[in-house]
Amino acid sequence: GFFVKHKRLKFNNTLEDEKKVSLFLSQKKIKQLIILHPGGKFVAETYKKGEIPPHLWNLKNYAEVADYFINKNYTVLITGSKDEAILAEEIIKYSQSKKDIISCCGIFSLRELGALLRKCSLLIATDTSIIHIAYQVETKIVELFGPSCLEVCGAWPLDDPRHQFVIDKGPCYRSMRKEKCPEGIACLENISAKEVIEKGESLLS
Repeated sequence: GFFVKHKRLKFNNTLEDEKKVSLFLSQKKIKQLIILHPGGKFVAETYKKGEIPPHLWNLKNYAEVADYFINKNYTVLITGSKDEAILAEEIIKYSQSKKDIISCCGIFSLRELGALLRKCSLLIATDTSIIHIAYQVETKIVELFGPSCLEVCGAWPLDDPRHQFVIDKGPCYRSMRKEKCPEGIACLENISAKEVIEKGESLLS
């Protein structure tokens, strides 16, 4: 067989996907955007029950990060499914810059999300599916880790200069745990907003 030094996955979307995204950004008058993706469906469902979800960074921290980049003239979009809208609502509630954060939960399909990621300056997310779309369209990424293994779930390739990782080496570090925390320990609590902002700035500079 052939030896391939660098393998690259490629995410494809259609011209219609790109048109929908461009129209959305034009209507909202968005020029520079940063995407926050706080969690997946199970995370949102667990949060709604008042339980501690896995892989959920403190939503107040997301709001602090959003406020920082809004002050740098970015518009912040929060993505997710309709089921994840509760996470976006909470981030907006905690933000000091509510009018400059837009929830896109339930608006875009996965292919359209790929087209949106091509337009954004930076993605900040935990290790969920959007990461694997983002690195295929060469988006700059700050990825937050706790229970997951970087080598398994990290934005690929791990040594790409567009990818930055922030890791909480707490009690569930590298456990790959995906269920609610039975011990009542908040996930990713050792990751500060300051760390994430610094990683983001390093990619944007």
